[in-house]
Amino acid sequence: MRGITAHGRRIPRHWRDRAGDRDHAEQVYGSLHGAGRDAVRRMLPRLVRVGEDASDTARSVERAELLHGLADPGAAQRAIDRCAAARLLTLDRDTVRISYEALLREWPDLRKWINAGP
Repeated sequence: MRGITAHGRRIPRHWRDRAGDRDHAEQVYGSLHGAGRDAVRRMLPRLVRVGEDASDTARSVERAELLHGLADPGAAQRAIDRCAAARLLTLDRDTVRISYEALLREWPDLRKWINAGP
């Protein structure tokens, strides 16, 4: 069935449109303040398993690990919450994951942050 993930979640219409992927992510990122933006730039690449010979994939990371070492953990948590509300991130009890792998391919800023390395 179109518009449904393997986990049974409905994919928002904007995620089915490549320009929508990029525009939605940019809109959410643009709505964050300085410390939140800095946190997103540091956190999102940690949510990616970089493929050696294959495509990069999303991976779940413990929230405590994701927040570790960030200058403003409070701003980082607010950024996580905002991204989750916008369906860019999926939150489980203790983990965070990028909601849709299309984001890895379609958001140029995320590609740049991934390619920059740790």
